Amino acid sequence: MRFRSGAHEEDQRANGEAEDDSAEDDKKKPSRVYRYAFMLPTDNNVTVPMFTIAYEELYNPELTQVVAIRIWKFVYDKSHSDSELCRKLLDENRDTYLNAGSAHAPNASRRKNLLNEQKHNRGNACASLEHYAGMQYTIIQNEELWYRNITNWGGGQTVNNSARPFFVDDELPSGINNKRITPDNVLGGTHPLSPEYVFNARRHMALSAGLVDFDDEPIEVHPDFIDPSKYFTDNDEFMLPEASRKNDGFFFLVNSYVNNVFDVALPRPIYGTTSVGLHLLELFKEQFYNEVKARGGTNASAADCFVNMMTQQDPLVVEMVRLMAETVVTYDSIDAPEAMRRQQLQHYGEMDSDSNYIIEPQQFVKKLAQETRRVISVLIQVWLKKREAIRNLKYKEIQQLAESEGEEGMEIDYYDDRMAELREYEDETTSRHCKVMKDLIELHLQRLEEAFNSRLERETIPAGYKAM
Repeated sequence: MRFRSGAHEEDQRANGEAEDDSAEDDKKKPSRVYRYAFMLPTDNNVTVPMFTIAYEELYNPELTQVVAIRIWKFVYDKSHSDSELCRKLLDENRDTYLNAGSAHAPNASRRKNLLNEQKHNRGNACASLEHYAGMQYTIIQNEELWYRNITNWGGGQTVNNSARPFFVDDELPSGINNKRITPDNVLGGTHPLSPEYVFNARRHMALSAGLVDFDDEPIEVHPDFIDPSKYFTDNDEFMLPEASRKNDGFFFLVNSYVNNVFDVALPRPIYGTTSVGLHLLELFKEQFYNEVKARGGTNASAADCFVNMMTQQDPLVVEMVRLMAETVVTYDSIDAPEAMRRQQLQHYGEMDSDSNYIIEPQQFVKKLAQETRRVISVLIQVWLKKREAIRNLKYKEIQQLAESEGEEGMEIDYYDDRMAELREYEDETTSRHCKVMKDLIELHLQRLEEAFNSRLERETIPAGYKAM
């Protein structure tokens, strides 16, 4: 169940039913709702979502690589207020937190259910951010903690680095944390720390906030992604920047029953900061032209197809398995057995002396080696064989021409002028092969480095590797 905010369909229908029996009006008003939807004022038979969530990929200035993502929230019900939801959540977090402290709540009024809830929250919020990012909201119980978190999100400000904050700290009103965040019937919220202001996409600082890496260095993106004028017309209508439209990098969540970004799958697979090199990606686009074209033909769609080829996994099957798994255990599951979170078994193509398949616990190093070999055999070696076949045809033509002139074709010197075209073709093949292999090696090393930095994948790496 969810907190209420706005003209909920449940409220509207309950009010309609209560007209016949005003004495039961209070009983029929729901305290919480199961989704955020309201009825159209012009047609009560049509139910529409109060808001939709969108996902945007932010590219570097050259538009060759996704360097960040942005989550949007489009609100359609004017009575829906993020400040109201924020207020209710802050109060709930505060009640839960206080009930778990011996000196924070009177013993006579301590609520055991909130005490148990705080025990669960403590384990999740204090655990690895990689596993429990969706539970970090529980550590924010008031405006002061909210202010600290959104300030930290912009990165650390130093002498040589101005960071990417949501606002200029010195321009905030005095005593900002003494005023509670409350809803506004027209604007949703007017508090300087309200979500309606802090994350407002019409503000340049809001669009650029948080664009810093793990070392607090600014992440450079295409200028269109941090310019509000590229997102809104003169009539205040939303539009996509040309940079986003060109790369098909904007997606809407159409499931109105899902309102938490941690409950949805990303529209494209992401491997942290790793990315396929341009030379390797161009070769893949050439060799799998029809498949890439069917997926849109962009670099992003080509990268998706490359990952599917490398992992040899059907994206539809992967999504189905993920959905089935999350119906059992999610990031916020209470008292989930540790066995359910352990790695699964895997077959890496090895067999014993009796030709039986060897099944073993997942090991990222073996998985990475298997996928790298697959790229070489399925993509690079196939391309090299095609180039070699063309090279042999060219050489045969040169031999036939020499024999027609009375010479022995097999005795033509490699550095003869007639071999110039063949030498140039071989040089092109060698040069491109080196660039492609360099991209593959860098991709391999980037993924290996990320595995060592990932708590989940690091657990699957043999102790000897981690000791080096």
